[in-house]
Amino acid sequence: MSTDSRESLRAKEEDPGALPRVPLYQFCAPGKRTDKQAVMADEIQIITAPLVSVRVTSNVNSFTAEKRYDRSLTIGDLKGRLELITGGSAGTMSLEVYDPDDKLICFLNDNDALLGSFNIEDNYRIHVTDNTKKVGEFEDLSKVEKFELSEEEYAKRNDSVKAFLQKNKLGKYNEEEQARIQAEKEAAEKAEEDKASTFNVGDRCEVKVQGEPTRRGEVMYIGEVHFKPGVWVGIKYDEPLGKNDGSIGGKRYFEATPKYGGFTRPTNVEVGDFPELNYEDDEM
Repeated sequence: MSTDSRESLRAKEEDPGALPRVPLYQFCAPGKRTDKQAVMADEIQIITAPLVSVRVTSNVNSFTAEKRYDRSLTIGDLKGRLELITGGSAGTMSLEVYDPDDKLICFLNDNDALLGSFNIEDNYRIHVTDNTKKVGEFEDLSKVEKFELSEEEYAKRNDSVKAFLQKNKLGKYNEEEQARIQAEKEAAEKAEEDKASTFNVGDRCEVKVQGEPTRRGEVMYIGEVHFKPGVWVGIKYDEPLGKNDGSIGGKRYFEATPKYGGFTRPTNVEVGDFPELNYEDDEM
């Protein structure tokens, strides 16, 4: 019989109720070795990474958090950290561990035990259950009290964006800049109206819009529309390169086959002798 076997038998004879020796777990950084003399010959030494990456879910909210924890944390300390993530209470929460295939591995019930004493590997999931909380309790923004100010109260504040813009004469509070922008806008609108006044319904035209193919067609409408301000030109295109049939939002401005009608600004339109293109002439 070996020396170890004799010692085990002797120990049982001396104290039959003695518990088996508990393996010694040590957490070391990858690549480092421990002092073998510090470990007894009949103890088991397991070397593993000091940190473990896990996913955290909860019955209190619907999101998943990815976290890294030190294996030397006690379960009690872990619950305290999970309290900040999930909204559950450390004193009433229970923890379950699942592997990547959602198979239940273990329960983390002992608050004094170390996280590293449980079989938890990277990408495992710790699920927090706290039945004292309502599902979605912390995601319902309707229960959050909103801070509101009246226009009068907001105008009195000196630390607001409005106060900053007024003090530095920026944006709409720069009268000279706003006057220039308004003058440019009015000039552009006048140019649109002047050009549109040279068009007639039935004119052949060519439409050029940046980023779109050049199109030819016939002027069908000139004037204001209900969907945007200013003067617009309705075109019936020679090819199905339009966006409508001459009507928008249930209001009809002219007749056209679907996809042959469209509206554009007068600056994009040139009227003149633009015959319909015959693509068959380019084919052999």
